Amino acid sequence: MHRQLRGLPTYMYLNKREQRLETAAHAYLTKYPAGTKAQLGEVITTSGADPEDEKLLQELRGKIEKVIEARTGNIGDYDSVIERISELQDLEQQKEYFDNVLEVLEDYKPGYGKLLRLRYVEDLPAGEVATELKVVRKTFERWRPKALYEYAKISGMS
Repeated sequence: MHRQLRGLPTYMYLNKREQRLETAAHAYLTKYPAGTKAQLGEVITTSGADPEDEKLLQELRGKIEKVIEARTGNIGDYDSVIERISELQDLEQQKEYFDNVLEVLEDYKPGYGKLLRLRYVEDLPAGEVATELKVVRKTFERWRPKALYEYAKISGMS
């Protein structure tokens, strides 16, 4: 997509606000670095001649910082870090619960827990799962819905 847009004039894919940001950037920047961190460094050292241009350059800095933040996952404030840690702990609890249900299922119906783990956790293709379980593909296809049903019963989803 970037390759296609590169050949088009910017007015064909940028809105009016983005065009004003681009114009301000071209007016004040002497270099156009490729990386986002280098771009941010270039924009930070630049200041506008009037308050309108300064405001546009500040907005451009903010947009570049958001791109960097989205790519690196860095979040500036303490509350956001706490929130991310909390989300991670919730995910770990869900994973532990999932593992426990698969263990109970394996004890209850041998082969079913391993089938679900290989197919959905390790993301192996059906043929490889059948080979691992030492069954033919048809048996795998018969066991899979039964294993899912038993998993749902044990986990309380049915």
